[in-house]
Amino acid sequence: MACNVRGIRLQQSLVDLFATTPAPQLGRQILKKASQAGCLKQRFSLDQPPQRLYSRTRAMAAEPFPTSFAEPVKSYDAHIYFFQDNPASSASAKALREEIIKEFPHLEVYKFWEKPIGPHPTGMFEVDMRTPAQFAEFVPWIQVHHGVHSVLIHPHTGDDFGDHTHRALWLGDKVPLITSILKRAEQPPA
Repeated sequence: MACNVRGIRLQQSLVDLFATTPAPQLGRQILKKASQAGCLKQRFSLDQPPQRLYSRTRAMAAEPFPTSFAEPVKSYDAHIYFFQDNPASSASAKALREEIIKEFPHLEVYKFWEKPIGPHPTGMFEVDMRTPAQFAEFVPWIQVHHGVHSVLIHPHTGDDFGDHTHRALWLGDKVPLITSILKRAEQPPA
C-alpha cells in the first residue's frame, strides 16, 4: 500500500520503518502526517505512542510501552546548564532551548534562569518528562544535541537530595550542586 505524506509517496514498509525507530525531527513529522492521513495501521499520539514506537526491543517482545515510571519515580527533569556571565554560553543555551521547544512541543520547558537558583550554581533551564515515552524520546536526543552544555537528568521520588545526587544521570561535565539546601526524605526510596 502506498500513501502520500508531505508530497512523499511512502510504501507501507517505509511508514512501518518510521514507526519502529526513534523518530526525531522529520521522522516525527512524517509519522504525525501519516497517522492523520490514515497511512498507519494504528493511530498514535507522541504523548502515548504505540508499543512499536521508540524501542526495537519492545517491538520484538511485543510488550506495550509503559504508561508510568517504576515506583517510586513519578517523573524526570533535565536541567541544561550554561555560564550566565559568558555571552557565547548563554546564546548557545538559548538556541538549544528554542530547538527543544520546536522539536518537542509536547514537553514542558521552563524559564531560562540567568542566575543561580536553588541547588543549581549556574544559569540553567529545565525540561520535564512526565511519561516513559517522553523520557525515551528526549533523553537520546539531548544526549546527542547538548553540545558544550552539562545536563543533569534526575527522577522525582520525594527525596530531593538523593534524586539530585546518587540517582542523577549526567551528560557532559558534572556540575557541583549546592546540596545543603536539598530536602532529604525521612525514609529514602530503596
